[in-house]
Parts: sequence; C-alpha cells; structure tokens
Amino acid sequence: TIERIAEISKRVRLGISDGSADPTGAKPGLKLKYDGVAIPPWEDDNRNYRIYIAYQTIAPLLDTTIGPSTKLALQFHVALTLLHEFVVSFLRSDASFTDRL
Repeated sequence: TIERIAEISKRVRLGISDGSADPTGAKPGLKLKYDGVAIPPWEDDNRNYRIYIAYQTIAPLLDTTIGPSTKLALQFHVALTLLHEFVVSFLRSDASFTDRL
C-alpha cells in the first residue's frame, strides 16, 4: 500500500560496500558476491532499512572510456539492483508476506 511505502521510505538508508564482504560486519571473513543487499530493520540498531550496493557494481560507471551503450547498460543494471533491494525490503517488512514463507 502507498502508506506502507511512505513509512518505509522515511527509514531507508543507502550505502556502498564491498560486494564480497558482509556489510554489517557481523560475519567477518564470510565470502560473498553480491551487487546489492537489503538489511531488514530487525537487524539494525535504529530499526532502519539499510540497502547497500557494491562498489564493484558502480565503479565501471566511472570509466571515461566506455561508450554510451555500455554506460546505459551499466546504469540499467544499477537501477535494477536498487529496485530489487527496495522490493526485497518492502516484502520482507510485510507481515502478511513473511508469514507465508
């Protein structure tokens, strides 16, 4: 619902992290590989939704030698990653959804 999205949007925190490490620091040495990750509010001290995008996903956009079509594809990938993590945050916070898991 629109009210739920408005409530979540007030508590979203975005960050950049290493896509091969646990962004929470709770599991040092854990080997991961991700483009983005959503941390639910029950795992955050301030009850915020945290969304991290890997710098490995963003870094290619800083390359000045890439062509316009490659740049557009990379931008699309970043946008899809962020959208995916927002949807994950929304669904994981919806009790009616998580009760069915």
